[in-house]
Amino acid sequence: MKVVSHGVLGLPLLMIGFAIFVVKQKEGQPLALFRQAQSLERSGNMVEARALYDRLRKESPGTPAFCQTLWKMASIEYLVSRDTEKAVNLLHNLMESCQGGALVGKSILMLADIYEFDLNDLERSNQLRREYIAMDSESEQFEQVLFKIGDVLFKQDRWVEARTAFEHLLSLDPSEEITAQTRLRMGVILQLNQDYNESLRYFEAVVQESRSPEFRLQARLGLIESYEFMEQLLRAVEVAQDIQSDEYPPELKNNIVIRLKQKKLHSDQ
Repeated sequence: MKVVSHGVLGLPLLMIGFAIFVVKQKEGQPLALFRQAQSLERSGNMVEARALYDRLRKESPGTPAFCQTLWKMASIEYLVSRDTEKAVNLLHNLMESCQGGALVGKSILMLADIYEFDLNDLERSNQLRREYIAMDSESEQFEQVLFKIGDVLFKQDRWVEARTAFEHLLSLDPSEEITAQTRLRMGVILQLNQDYNESLRYFEAVVQESRSPEFRLQARLGLIESYEFMEQLLRAVEVAQDIQSDEYPPELKNNIVIRLKQKKLHSDQ
């Protein structure tokens, strides 16, 4: 009786173990193919890599490799093949099929950039970015996404909304790079509103605090414009003369100084 008992109990355990083995094998095969496709992609065999990714997409829905495959295919179509339509379809497929996955956020941000820069649908791009923020406010991309939202509003000439968005971003004390870019946008918005005196505060902050020659140059050029609009031409000349050689070609700097001095001369006559 004991022998029979062990046999009866052992058989189901063997069947369960075999079933688990089969499942693991089935899960492992798509992952192995995915790694193979990655290897082909890294070695530059893009045609073969795309074919293998496409096979995985069709044959392995619901597996751990499926969402990664969609992301890889979308990236290749957009960044390598420049097929925006295919990339958009793949990213939408990923968002619908992989809800809650880590790649959904990356897909939303890539789609937002595609709608902004490739499809010129600014409203849709910001809608996607707001969805991203609502989904993950702790993301490392959070500050950059907020800046892009404000920048799109700026491009749409919605200056009041853009200013509100940028002021909110500055209140969060973002990174130095984001802070400099945001202050530059604020300075321009104030210029457009003819609030030249207030614009000086933002441009001067960039000159004093940014470590980027590019941002410091943009800020100095902004200061020159504001002082010129305010008819403070001598102050504009001083700012132009402070432009460093690593920020701007000397001949272009001299052209600005000469133009401002000539304008000052004519205004005094």
